[in-house]
Amino acid sequence: MMSVRRVVVVGVIAATGIVAAGSNVAASTGPGTPASAELGRSAKNTKPLTKAQFIMQANGLCAAAVVASSSALQQFANIKNGSPSSQEIAAFIAAYATVVQNQIKQTQALKPPKRDRSKITKMLQETQTTLNAIKANPQLLGGKQDPFLAAETLARAYGLEGAPGSQPCTKGGSGGAGSSTPASS
Repeated sequence: MMSVRRVVVVGVIAATGIVAAGSNVAASTGPGTPASAELGRSAKNTKPLTKAQFIMQANGLCAAAVVASSSALQQFANIKNGSPSSQEIAAFIAAYATVVQNQIKQTQALKPPKRDRSKITKMLQETQTTLNAIKANPQLLGGKQDPFLAAETLARAYGLEGAPGSQPCTKGGSGGAGSSTPASS
């Protein structure tokens, strides 16, 4: 039960930090341009993006994921001090997984430079593997170490803010999902 409460605490902590971070999305794409209009444009292009273009668009997807996960996390904030049911935990994980899966798919749709495709593919495969593990065992989100740490390390080495599912791309902060999580009381 301690681990389940920790998962909820992670979500609640994230929800409180997201409200401030979400306001930066519009600024990242420029005034008057909806974030959704800018994201994924390269999927229609036949030419690969430059590394700078790829980073800019992937980071835009990261910022959009912060906003998308905000509503899911806020929806479950009311269970932070209670004993959540397995249905509440399952609903939270389903909402969280949907945001991460969408970000994975949108990032896959971008065309990185040819020389960088293997790096991006490896990062996205690591992210997908971690997401699948979390769906099978939600308690991974409540651990002391970010389950997306390996993918996030690959993403940051490339120059991205974070990998899909990592804290920068769901909670608007830096560090891992479990890095600022206090122990359950």
